[in-house]
Amino acid sequence: MYAKAAAFAWTHRKKFIAAGAAVMPVFISALMVLLTLFTGAGTPATQSALVTPQCQQQMTAQGIDARKGVQFGPGPINNGKAVIAAGLQMQIPEKGIIVALATALQESGMRNLANPNVPESLHIPNEGLGHDHASVGIFQQQPWWGSIRELMTPRIAATKFYAALLKVGGWERMAPTVAAQAVQRSAFPDAYADDVPTATLFYRQHVKEVVAAFGPSASAPTEMDTSDADEMCEAAQPRAKKSVYTLSKLPKGKADESRLQRYTILTNRAVSAAFPQIKDIGGYRPDALKWHPQGLALDVMVSSAYPPLSPQGIALGNGIRDFLLRNAKALGIDHVIWRQRMYYPSGNSEAMEDRGGLTANHFDHVHVATIGGGYP
Repeated sequence: MYAKAAAFAWTHRKKFIAAGAAVMPVFISALMVLLTLFTGAGTPATQSALVTPQCQQQMTAQGIDARKGVQFGPGPINNGKAVIAAGLQMQIPEKGIIVALATALQESGMRNLANPNVPESLHIPNEGLGHDHASVGIFQQQPWWGSIRELMTPRIAATKFYAALLKVGGWERMAPTVAAQAVQRSAFPDAYADDVPTATLFYRQHVKEVVAAFGPSASAPTEMDTSDADEMCEAAQPRAKKSVYTLSKLPKGKADESRLQRYTILTNRAVSAAFPQIKDIGGYRPDALKWHPQGLALDVMVSSAYPPLSPQGIALGNGIRDFLLRNAKALGIDHVIWRQRMYYPSGNSEAMEDRGGLTANHFDHVHVATIGGGYP
């Protein structure tokens, strides 16, 4: 199948810019052997989340004063309270509520964002614009999470987030950053690390008020073990930058890695873990252009899972494209080609001319090129 795949590459490159992140729980489970996990089970929500010396040290380093609180505008404050209320009503443990708050902080600053790519969202009350594909709301959720109006109603959006969190096996024992990424389908957990202390303090500031305002629908929380509060912030401590060698300990991917460069190997393994339905990924092969011969490119064969023009095939290809672009910095992505269009990590894209067939126009596979990183 891969023998039919013809590479396409542009003669110019655009500056690589970091992009944010999305991976399936199966990929997170593969990363778990490399990441710090909690040793205790989930803890019930507490009426006043503890800010221990460890947590205070982290907050001070970030310029957060636990005595004065975190300063937000009225919109983010109300949105954050809605997240807390939804969690209490669903009897989510405190750790889960803090995971949700940290996610909303990272994704939108807890602002309810519309998106120019989703015209319907512009007619719903919002607090600004986001530009990440079709993501909307405080969690920057894609349309498959629900209706646009639901996703831009913070309490409903939070309920959907919690429902997804509860489906992540063992989330109570994960570091909050890992649990957040498991729900958001992101490749690497460090993006949320700086938001956990702020989320913890926001919860501490507002949980009593939420319980008082919502009454029986938000059942009063109970006390928690102080050691869990320390672990919450320890999990958010800045980590040393991970090397490709460490991350490449993921299970081997579908492509032959013998002639691939480091970032291409990492991308091969990440895509293989995140999209197990893909049975064929092409890598090295002779070509007039540099990408495949130099171990810089992969062809992810969507047609190995579904007919390329079927709704399932198109949806799968779109998901792979979005996954690669949202994790572009971590995976060293240079560009992605899918369905006769080239995409860059900067968010820009451009059409390519008609090459005359499904393979040449990239309708049966997603082509991804990396910056290489050298041979292992």
